[in-house]
Amino acid sequence: MFLAVTGEESPSDFAGRGALKLVGVAYMVVFRLLLLLAVVHAVLALWRSMKAAGLAGLDNGGAGLALGYLLFTAAFVAPYLAAWGTERRLMPLVIPTCLYLWSVAQDRAVASGR
Repeated sequence: MFLAVTGEESPSDFAGRGALKLVGVAYMVVFRLLLLLAVVHAVLALWRSMKAAGLAGLDNGGAGLALGYLLFTAAFVAPYLAAWGTERRLMPLVIPTCLYLWSVAQDRAVASGR
C-alpha cells in the first residue's frame, strides 16, 4: 500500500517517507490557514453587505460569492463534523478556497485601479 507501514515492511523501505510527510504537513498548515482566511473574509463580507443593505445586499456580487462559498463549505463539511479532517477529506475544498481568494484579490485590484 502506498506510504502505509505495516509490521511486514522494514523502515528502510520508506527512507523518503519523513521528507514526504513534512511536505504534506506544511501543505496542510498552509491550506488550513488559507481556508480560515477565506471563511473569515466571506463571513465579514456577508456581514457588511447585510448590515448595509439587509437582504438586498445579497444582490452585491461579492456578497453572493461569499454566501455561495460559505454554503458550499458548510454542505461539504456537514457530514464530517462528527469526525476528524484528513487530507483526503479536505482536498475537494482546495480549489474553491483558492478560487474564492483569487476572486477577492481580483475585485480588490479592480477597485484600486490596478
